[in-house]
Amino acid sequence: MKPDQQADNEYTTFWTASVSLVFVRADQPDQPLKDDINALHITREPYLSKADLEAIQVHAQKQLHAKTTGVEVQVLDLHLNAVSNLGRMTKKQFFGPAKDPNAPAPSTQQ
Repeated sequence: MKPDQQADNEYTTFWTASVSLVFVRADQPDQPLKDDINALHITREPYLSKADLEAIQVHAQKQLHAKTTGVEVQVLDLHLNAVSNLGRMTKKQFFGPAKDPNAPAPSTQQ
């Protein structure tokens, strides 16, 4: 079994986090804006460490920067609203089997 296949069959814990960010755009520094972001996080352990919580915060900020491409933003505040444990499973169980990109959408199959 290839290493990447082994990782796909390894049981891990899936988490989802709800994060609120308050930020300003460089072109509108006096107008704070808010965005709510959901972040998926995966751990080998059935618990979250401080490093995992920090990684969720970094991931949320990266998502914000990706959403605001071409505009410089500065994060003023970040609130980790909730973290939910989605369960322990393999990546294949969570994401489902790989799909054929040429297969018709389920609603069009007869």
